[in-house]
Amino acid sequence: MKSDEKATNVLPHLRQRTKISFSKPDIDDTMKRLREGNGDLVVLSRQIEALKRAKTPPIADRPIEVIYYGEIQEASKNLHETLSDLSSCPAEHTVNISLESNVSEGPTTPTPGKIGFDITWSCSLPSDAVTASEGPIPLAVESFPAMEGGSAHDVNKEPNTSARRLLTVLRPSKRKPSSPGAAPTPRIAPSSNSSVSSARDPKDLFSTRNVCADIKKQQGLKRKRRIDSDYEPPCLGIGSPTYKHFLFSNRKHTHLHTSISLAKALRDVKTLPGGLPRVDRLYLAKVLSMAVLQFHPSPWLPRYLQSSDIVFFGIQDLNRDRLRAPYFSGILLKPSKHSQPPLGGGLNPALAPNALLASVGIILVELAFGRPISELQMPEDSISQASRPSAFPGSDLDANFRTALRLSEAVNRVESLRYEMVVQRCLLCDFDMDLDQPELDNIDLQKAFYKDVICELDQCYQAAATCNTRPIASSKKRRR
Repeated sequence: MKSDEKATNVLPHLRQRTKISFSKPDIDDTMKRLREGNGDLVVLSRQIEALKRAKTPPIADRPIEVIYYGEIQEASKNLHETLSDLSSCPAEHTVNISLESNVSEGPTTPTPGKIGFDITWSCSLPSDAVTASEGPIPLAVESFPAMEGGSAHDVNKEPNTSARRLLTVLRPSKRKPSSPGAAPTPRIAPSSNSSVSSARDPKDLFSTRNVCADIKKQQGLKRKRRIDSDYEPPCLGIGSPTYKHFLFSNRKHTHLHTSISLAKALRDVKTLPGGLPRVDRLYLAKVLSMAVLQFHPSPWLPRYLQSSDIVFFGIQDLNRDRLRAPYFSGILLKPSKHSQPPLGGGLNPALAPNALLASVGIILVELAFGRPISELQMPEDSISQASRPSAFPGSDLDANFRTALRLSEAVNRVESLRYEMVVQRCLLCDFDMDLDQPELDNIDLQKAFYKDVICELDQCYQAAATCNTRPIASSKKRRR
């Protein structure tokens, strides 16, 4: 009791002798730093609000737009067959096709009326100095399915001028340029005037047997447009009973004399400050997944895809040029009866049920960490040559798969948990489905891939694009 009374008496005494002092310069400095940080807080608050407004509906509520992918699959296969069987030029021809494509709706929605591709054309024969210096020839392709009742193929048999025959088969629509923020369906172009109908003097190539010379001639005419902006070079028309394809000079891609693969870009970009921007990596991941669904049944897509199979043209400086126009590496055209998807190696099926989807998962891991898979390997990821199955001798693909599978559990350290789940689904072909043969030809697997991979990667990209992921400069630096 006495101790409590003593403590009570001591406290007032201590309060009288205690002096609390404040340093006005220190307070002013603290307040100044708080005010400087307010600008950054405002920016962050605005980004959070923008993200809330841009929130996408739940996956279960999103439509399965696989019909557009099916149309692109058929058109891309037919384009390869038509180009392979068309030219009588004795040279070898190599074609790159862009991972991006677009679709315009026909009169009866949702049946597509036009499908657009970007390709490059290379001929092994010596060419003129201009074509040789500029590298592959960039072409824009517009593909139209044959019409029911009076098909485009039947119309072209009518005795008429080439221009009239071309214009008769077309549905009015105009191609829309690529947009990085496109929805996870193929790009849908609004109806407008036909690109083909606006071309001057379309050249009929339905009966020609040497399209190579005409393509090179068209490239020469494109130089005339550089002088006369009103001049429109003629388009080239080639066709089959089921599709008609029209080739134009590509205005978007003109500098193709330099190229770099995704694998090399990842090796080179790691030396740059910040590496490859996250929003660009997510964009490439989304475009890659869409391209797999669009081109998987055609010879354009290897059965096993690697980052070295994806190339970018016109990249001069990775500090300045963005990797936003990916192409598949060039394939050698052969007659369609001999054409098969390039193998690109083999993967032990005991490890991965679907080699193509597993290869997509490996590339997604490379994009997440911004490094080639070979630089992420550990000794335990490789197995001895003696223990390899005889059907897969000397391949490093199994080691790549083991590396990606090991890192798939750590992807959330550099990317979101949603991205990590996409990687694991691709590597193991795990879509909560019981399939005896988990091939992408199965329409149910296509729908699951669209919902659980393409839509999920699109959400990752949209979030990164909405909230600018680049470091926010301090308010003090901005005022300077």
